[in-house]
Amino acid sequence: MRISLLHILLFIFLISSCNIGDVQQTVKEDAVEHIESDKADDVEVPTTQEQGRTSWQKPNLVINKLGDISEKVIADIGAGSGYFSFRLVPKASKVIAIDIDPMMIDMMDQFSKELSQLYASRFETRLATPTESKLNNAEVDHILIVNTLAYIDDKKAYLESLASKLKEGGSILIMDFKMKRIDEHLAPSTEYRMHLSDVEQVLIDAGYTLTESDDQSLKYQYIVIAEK
Repeated sequence: MRISLLHILLFIFLISSCNIGDVQQTVKEDAVEHIESDKADDVEVPTTQEQGRTSWQKPNLVINKLGDISEKVIADIGAGSGYFSFRLVPKASKVIAIDIDPMMIDMMDQFSKELSQLYASRFETRLATPTESKLNNAEVDHILIVNTLAYIDDKKAYLESLASKLKEGGSILIMDFKMKRIDEHLAPSTEYRMHLSDVEQVLIDAGYTLTESDDQSLKYQYIVIAEK
């Protein structure tokens, strides 16, 4: 959804330590490997960019909170390189990966070429703007927003606009970093984080009903789920 300070720092670090083609290749291998084989949460991803992320972020745990999505359309807002999007593809009927960074969109489009015809048909990218998700009305069943909400200027207005994109009974899952001391290589500065209570409140203000607030399952992040 956005190019964060963390994105930039990671990008600079990766360029200084290895060839950018190697970085793209390892990220692609991670994405494709998770399409072909559903890894356990406690297995670390052996890539330069995402090494160890699965061990603390537990993507399968997060995705399972959405329930049975075999016939559902999922939007991943702030998809980045597709870390969650490609993990959703084998489980959902369709995944729409949304980001405001053309480089991330191009990267995901390249990764998707490695997918089988079945999985590729379920995957779509969309280049959005900071204020517009580019989703159609009543298009998706669930919306996933990971490490992105804090970067949105008018959070209430943005969440209000997303409500119309959800089908009846749809939900939104927001995951972000806790406001505690976290290694700077894992999390952005507190300037780019939100208190759990603030996320809950902005969802309520935007007209959602909270259904789950989980700050125990993950070491560094909380998960909030709300229905429109």
